[in-house]
Formats: sequence, structure tokens, C-alpha cells
Amino acid sequence: MRVITPLNKDFDYETNKQLFDKANNTIGEKCTFDEVISKYQFFSYYKQDEYLGFIYFFYEDGKLFICSASVPKRYQDTYKCLLESLTYYSCDIYANTSQRHVKLILLRAGFKKINDNLFIYERN
Repeated sequence: MRVITPLNKDFDYETNKQLFDKANNTIGEKCTFDEVISKYQFFSYYKQDEYLGFIYFFYEDGKLFICSASVPKRYQDTYKCLLESLTYYSCDIYANTSQRHVKLILLRAGFKKINDNLFIYERN
């Protein structure tokens, strides 16, 4: 697994922006792609040279949230990317989604359901 941030010379702006724009209907991000990569902690994931998707973290109401999008039919790789990204922070991490497949990945990764669409990954 290879992780690339927007500050890296190998960051593929167009590929990440295309996935962001395609997924934004389900993500529901209010910021533009340029705002997201400049304001939030943004990570692109690759398996060898194959693009898998992105994960970014942001604070809202004093809580750290995670948001992501991935290329289709990469469940195991998406799950591994999620697990790796959870090691980047030592605080509780929240996720908000209405998508069933995302909820299943979150639960498998150790998130707990708070309500219908809100989940938490608790640090003890």
C-alpha cells in the first residue's frame, strides 16, 4: 500500500478530483476539491501503481471525522486503507454515512453505531 498526500510531487490531482466529483453526491461535501485538499488531511491510496481512492480527515464541532471514496469493487483494499488511516490519529474518529456498504466496512473496522448514520471509532 502506498499513500500519497497533495504535497507529494506524485500526487495525481486529476484522478483524485474525478473520483471526488463523482462521489460527492454520496459524500455530501460542501467544500470544493481544492478546498478539501488544502484545508483537510487528505491521503490517496495505491496498491502498486493502481489507484484505490482517497481518505480525508476534518474537524467539525470539535470532533475528528473521516470521509472517503474508492474505486468500485475494491472492498478488501478499501478496508485495508481504512484500517491504516485509523492509525494516523490517537483520538476518537467519527464517520457519517447513509450508504449501507460503507456502514458495513465501518463496523468491520471497529466503529460503533451511534445512530442511523453516525459512527465512532473509540480510542481507550
